[in-house]
Amino acid sequence: MSCLGSMQINTMIDDRFIIGGDRDLISPASIDFRLSKSLLRLPIGYSIDCKNIKDLPWEEIEIPEDGYIMLPNTLYLGSSVERLALPQNIVATAEGKSTVGRLGLTVHVTAGWIDPGFDGTITLEMVSTNPIRIYENMRIGQFTFLDVTGNAEVYEGRYQKRQYGLPTPPRDGGLF
Repeated sequence: MSCLGSMQINTMIDDRFIIGGDRDLISPASIDFRLSKSLLRLPIGYSIDCKNIKDLPWEEIEIPEDGYIMLPNTLYLGSSVERLALPQNIVATAEGKSTVGRLGLTVHVTAGWIDPGFDGTITLEMVSTNPIRIYENMRIGQFTFLDVTGNAEVYEGRYQKRQYGLPTPPRDGGLF
């Protein structure tokens, strides 16, 4: 696998593999992604049973224009503004920006790998160490893209073609 550079990322925007991507956000080997306005959060102190995750009581939060203060040590689900429609020969990773990390905000707790053929916005699993004010459209992370060698099957999983701009809570199944 090799990492795609800025010229290939520009071509991915032209070819509509990155939808909503701003060319001003391209770095030498990545493109920044921005936070959409919708968040989900479980009630404070809610206990999760991993065998019963289908109907968790997620609270919907819209980030106001003057920002939203995330509570520390609380899981929030967010979403990227940008949509990826990956071809069969490209995978992507989602990582938090280093500046955001230095402020104590983790942008994805665990799921930073995006399979070939995925089509949708990326759900972010966000946790902060301190109260932190976040804003819609802030640069919160970056995508990198890698060539896949050999034949890869296209992703057809449960998070495919989900509602754009909205975080997707975990769905029943897949843990056992």
